[in-house]
Amino acid sequence: MPLTFPLNPTTGNTYVYSGTTWTFDGTSWAKTSGSTSITAVSDQVNTSTGYIDLPSGTTAQRPGSPPSGAIRYNSSTLNIEYYDPAFTQWMTVNKTAGGGLTFDIEYLVVAGGGSGGVTNLYNGGGGGGGFRTGTISTIISTPYTVTIGAGGSSSNGSDSIYGTIISAGGGRGGVLTGAGSAGGSGGGGGFDNPSGAAGGAGNTPATSPAQGYSGGNGHNANSNGAAGGGGGAGGPGAPGTFAVGGRGGIGANSAITGSNVSYAGGGGTYGNNGSGTASDGGGAGSPSAINGLANRGGGGNNLGSGGSGIVILKYPAAYYITVDAGLTASTVPLA
Repeated sequence: MPLTFPLNPTTGNTYVYSGTTWTFDGTSWAKTSGSTSITAVSDQVNTSTGYIDLPSGTTAQRPGSPPSGAIRYNSSTLNIEYYDPAFTQWMTVNKTAGGGLTFDIEYLVVAGGGSGGVTNLYNGGGGGGGFRTGTISTIISTPYTVTIGAGGSSSNGSDSIYGTIISAGGGRGGVLTGAGSAGGSGGGGGFDNPSGAAGGAGNTPATSPAQGYSGGNGHNANSNGAAGGGGGAGGPGAPGTFAVGGRGGIGANSAITGSNVSYAGGGGTYGNNGSGTASDGGGAGSPSAINGLANRGGGGNNLGSGGSGIVILKYPAAYYITVDAGLTASTVPLA
């Protein structure tokens, strides 16, 4: 189709428009020099078989306050994206078979905490469940497997799963003369055993990325020994000292729910001259069983069971999630 300009020439065969020279051959116009901005051809029929060059930049270079319908090429994700105010985020046209829109989901996946050694008062504390958080791009209407890890009962905790995101269960605390077990965070070493268990990347097999810290070593001093505390998602368990049980490792914080909450702390242990404390969902050292908190992934104390894990997903309010039977879920709108 011929281009129409504000000027209909009656003499000459060239016209300069927006810095571009056009030539008229008696039937239609053709560009002969310069470049045409997109504003110069807006509202015009475009029969070109070439391309329109979109603005390009990384995810970090997205405009801070984009208008509705803004479109760009994301050089970080290698996708074309546009801004949709209904979802208050950039939307991507997915390139997989069948296409579909994608959006970002923020996740927190915490595994079940490990139990303490349980069989004896002087066992190691249980390790906190593995802790993973981040953001992934999700295709609309795609099903994902979700598993909530149970707390360990005389055992490691169970894994929590969201799609391909897997957090490892916390390690069991060592029995009287035994080492702690590896896990998301490792279990503490038992009385008379100087070996706390590795957590996170030190696991066998390794968990990647790291999800927690190692358990504390037991203190071998015959009748004055003490077990080590379980590792936590935010720090290692403390070793036992002279008849004083090790404290549990601190947990890790997440504000995904709108409030800052700590998860996956390690369990503390008992000692004749003092007991190790615990926080962030773990059980404190005691002559009686104290379990890790439910849905916090804390490790049990020297005699306690681990707390169950949790999976939390944060997504735009314009969407909803369908949950199959067998999985307990609740939805909380954020301000």
